[in-house]
This record gives sequence, structure tokens and C-alpha cells, in this order.
Amino acid sequence: MRLRNLLLVFFFPIALFATILSCGENSKRKERGHDGLVEMSVQNSEHYFEYRKAIALLQKNNFSEAISVYRGLCKIEDDSLQTYTYMGLASAYLMSNDYQSAIENYNNSIALNERNSGSYNGLGSVYYRLEEYEKAKKVYNRAKEMNPD
Repeated sequence: MRLRNLLLVFFFPIALFATILSCGENSKRKERGHDGLVEMSVQNSEHYFEYRKAIALLQKNNFSEAISVYRGLCKIEDDSLQTYTYMGLASAYLMSNDYQSAIENYNNSIALNERNSGSYNGLGSVYYRLEEYEKAKKVYNRAKEMNPD
């Protein structure tokens, strides 16, 4: 019970907020990818407008339309765009309580960039909502290791 309360009060709100932010204004960043330090810049993508549209829909709680836009963006073969697109898609599923789809898409994002702490935070939020507290703690700790600040 103590672990559950700790997760409820401390980790969940932070993780959910960090996940949403990482899909939005903070989309240009550097992260360690599969082959070292690479600039992950959604802004330089020709699909940036669609990406921003999906974020705006998500922020307006229009989950079904955001999911539709994100799904279209996931088909584009651009790893840096896909990393954040899968993370945004997972966030939309999380916010619409489709937890299995959220897990699948956070894992897709992680598979493209295993150093993306935002995806681990989001995945922890899913496990928390599913009351899988040990899994949530493990995933949150993984995110914290990558981004201790």
C-alpha cells in the first residue's frame, strides 16, 4: 500500500505531464540513439505540420482524431519522426484509457530509440493505471537513470 501511495502522489502526475510535454513544445532535442548521439529533430521533418496538428488535437482531448493523425505519421519511414509519433500515439491511447494500445506504442517508440526517457515515463504511467506497481516502478526508474535531472 505504501508503494502504491508513493507512486500515486509522486510519480504518476510527473510522468504523465512529462510524457505530454515531450510530445509538444520540446520536440527538438538530443538523445542517445542506437549509434551514438543523434539529433532528433521533428521540426526538420516535412511532416512537422501534421505532427503539430496531432499534438494540438491531443491537447484538446480529441483523442480519436489525434490517433488517426498519429497513425498516418507512423507509416512514414523516418526513425526520428516515428519515435515521437509512436510516443504521441501511445499518449493518446493512454489518455483515452486504451492501455494495451498505449503499451504497444510506447514499446514501438522505445524500440526505435531506447534512450527516450519520455516513452519510459509514459509506459510507467500505463502500468500504474493498470495497478501493476512493480512494473511501473521499474520503468520509472529506467527513465530516471537516463534523465536524472
